[in-house]
Amino acid sequence: MKRSILYVVAGTLLVSGGAVVQGKSVAGIWNASVTTPNGGGNPTLTFAVKGDSVTGTVKRPTGEVVPLRGTIKGSDLTYTYTITNDGQPVPVTVKAKVVGDSLSGTMDFAGAMTGQITAKRAKK
Repeated sequence: MKRSILYVVAGTLLVSGGAVVQGKSVAGIWNASVTTPNGGGNPTLTFAVKGDSVTGTVKRPTGEVVPLRGTIKGSDLTYTYTITNDGQPVPVTVKAKVVGDSLSGTMDFAGAMTGQITAKRAKK
């Protein structure tokens, strides 16, 4: 009985530890490429991870830096940030898959436009 309880506890620790390890793998600086119907750009993404929560910044090609917030669950990364267009706030939602040192996914600009994003982890 004691042995089976130990196996259950050890298995639970391994599974929950796997989620944390995956989440931490996105932490750091990423060089991105964005493509939209109106063009695109190359922002720099910085992610910090605590549990499943992701925080960080998007440094836009204009030099503007905006905060981001999101989650990482396994390889699924979702985050949001807000930009301004003609003085109006535009919430941006990104849904991406993280595989090693690469991520790729879609962007939604307040339902008015969509785009694609790819990124590679910056070399240290």
